[in-house]
Order: sequence, then C-alpha cells, then structure tokens
Amino acid sequence: PVKALVRVAEDATGHPIARNTLHWRGVDVSHWDPRQTYSSPNGRPRDHLFDVLLDAGVNIVRINVFTDGLHHPFDLNRAKVMANAAVSRGLGICIVLHFSDTWAYPSDQTKPLAWRDLSYQQLLREVHDYTYAIVSALCEQGTPPTIVQTGNEISNGMLWPHASERRRVGGKISGDYSRQWMGFARILLVASQGVREAVQ
Repeated sequence: PVKALVRVAEDATGHPIARNTLHWRGVDVSHWDPRQTYSSPNGRPRDHLFDVLLDAGVNIVRINVFTDGLHHPFDLNRAKVMANAAVSRGLGICIVLHFSDTWAYPSDQTKPLAWRDLSYQQLLREVHDYTYAIVSALCEQGTPPTIVQTGNEISNGMLWPHASERRRVGGKISGDYSRQWMGFARILLVASQGVREAVQ
C-alpha cells in the first residue's frame, strides 16, 4: 500500500527546500533532546544536532506526530520547533502522521481515543481535518513539509477499531479484515486531500 504523499515544498521566499535533490539522506530526529551538546565526527563542537547531521551529508529530517499531545511528547508544538530548526539550516522535513495517540506499527495501529465510536464518514472527516490542521500549521510558520507520510508502517492498514467500539469501523486489512481494502484506501485518499488543500 501507498505509505506517503510526497511533495517538494518551498520556503517563505519561494525557494525549494532541499533543492536539486534527487534522493534523500534522512534521519529520524523525533527523540532529539535540545539540552544535549554535540560534536561532529571530526570532534568539532556543534551547537545543534542538526548541524552535525548537515556535516554528515543529511538533507532531510523525519519528525513523528501523534494525535494526543497531552500524554506523549510527539505533539504538533514539538514538531513545529524541530521544523523551524531544520528549515533554518536548509534541511527538508518529512512529517509522519501516525493517526494514533502512540506509536503505530504493523502489529498495532490503535485508533485515537477521541475518534472511537465515530461512524465511518465521521472518521474520514476527522482524518481529513486533522491532516489539514497539522500541515497548515507548519506551512503558516514558514516550514512547509517536504514530505508528508500519511500513516506509519501501514502494511496491515491503519486506524484499527477497538474491540469495545459499537461501530467497528476503520482501516484494518489483516486477518479477517481483507474486505476493508476500499475503506483503507479512502482513509489514505482523504488524508492526501487534506495535505494538498493545506499546501495550496
């Protein structure tokens, strides 16, 4: 299944971010701790982790975002800080939307708590509006994402329904849920629509 929507972004002056790039050399920086001190492989002190990455030839950073920013560190505010640090150094940004309150991966694609018991149409609207809000917030501060990854490790689908839900809707495609391929595809479609509308 498609795992990401790719778009080359421009900065506030209209210049492409990570321009003339035919391939990416990326690092996931979601666990970055700004309190740490850093040095390049040659031992030269550096003020910021992203400077070390630039010295190593990295041209894009990956930033995870969870839907619940109250109980997990990977929220929008943290993503905006990291995006500012990246773009100010000419790095591209890959934003990863987990569509979950915690890590989403092939064996666990837990639907956000706030999205439980929604109808399928309501769930599609939440996915669209949430995606639009995240990408818009990054664009508005002058750090439009270079890549938006809609979902994380979604080989078995995403937004799995909880066992306790009255409405068993979502995008699970493993086990007995193979019939839900169309439902899964529509979730990806509305997410990509949210991205495209946000970057226009």
